[in-house]
Amino acid sequence: MIIHCGTQGRHCENSYHYKGLAADFHFKPPNGSINFLNQVDHLCRFLAEMQLTDSTALGLYPQWRHPGFHLDVRGYKARWGKVDNQYTSFQEALNFSKKL
Repeated sequence: MIIHCGTQGRHCENSYHYKGLAADFHFKPPNGSINFLNQVDHLCRFLAEMQLTDSTALGLYPQWRHPGFHLDVRGYKARWGKVDNQYTSFQEALNFSKKL
């Protein structure tokens, strides 16, 4: 896991990053190949297995230089994506990722 941003960076005033409750990151597979959809699936299953699904926020960012994620522990479930520099639904970002 490569963390892009913990508490640093440009975020909105009340960002969970500034509270130390969020991170932006991507995974770097050992063989160098990146399959973003598999990473989304593994991350969602991990959150479910850890019983964190209903207390975490997960954002998908398929167009980052290294496609990645935002994860925070805000205490309730939130999901979204960002495509073409616009915030979208989680599902729309997932569908966009399938076309890459």
